[in-house]
Amino acid sequence: MRSKIAVLFSGQGAQFCGMGKEIYESSEAARKVFVMCENRLKGITALCFEGSKEELAKTVNAQPVLFCAGLAAYRVLEAQGIKADMAAGFSLGEITALAVSGILSDEDAFDLVLKRAEYMDADGKKCDGGMAGVIGLGVKSIEDEVGKYDNVFCSNYNTPLQTVISGDKEDLNIAGIALKAKGARIVRLPVDGAFHSPRMTEASLKTEEYLKRIKLNTPTIPIYSNVTGLPYAPPYADKISKQIISPVRWSDTIRNMAKDGAAEWIECGAGNMLTGFIEKILEKK
Repeated sequence: MRSKIAVLFSGQGAQFCGMGKEIYESSEAARKVFVMCENRLKGITALCFEGSKEELAKTVNAQPVLFCAGLAAYRVLEAQGIKADMAAGFSLGEITALAVSGILSDEDAFDLVLKRAEYMDADGKKCDGGMAGVIGLGVKSIEDEVGKYDNVFCSNYNTPLQTVISGDKEDLNIAGIALKAKGARIVRLPVDGAFHSPRMTEASLKTEEYLKRIKLNTPTIPIYSNVTGLPYAPPYADKISKQIISPVRWSDTIRNMAKDGAAEWIECGAGNMLTGFIEKILEKK
């Protein structure tokens, strides 16, 4: 099996002021993406290039700017003759991967991002929720502890020794203290909701309803689902809507992509967190 190029797209939390500016100034392919997004959300270009940390942290801003910067970066690669053999995105980044795979048009994908961000922001405001990274502790130990709480959930399986938990802040704090006592390092994430948990149920249902208006196409390359860690298969809308309330199974995703031939990994958009996870996920035991 020949080695394949896997393209990865960043999720919420990776955004930073100035992202995409360099490629916007140097690439017509990137500018076309920014123009498309600007036509649908006035001011998004300025938000990417000049937005404050506080503005960019808001869900309704973070998700569209990450989509715009990530898709623009990939279109630059395409213009240089580099095309993905497979794709995956972390949380919000999965919508960018859906556009790259052809399941969604660029325009429909961006419109979906705007709705997704709106719905998730609304659910986040209904309860005092948050997320925290649990570092240095195995998955089973974390799951055993989280299972003791009604309002705390495992939401991102990033690497074998890094899991994110979501939930109501009071219980999240208590769980964090218990996990710290077991040897974990706890890092609170700068997000305004308990994402990828049952606290996002209404957002998931609204997304499911919204997707009925959008044409979903057969993908031209495999795109790996956060929900299953496996390539998307019909019904596509089910995976897209359930992703909002399901854990991000990133470790499984990377392992399956590697098993299917991925050997070159390119992270498009903001930061390099996802490529940093790869060695930790694939390291030999």
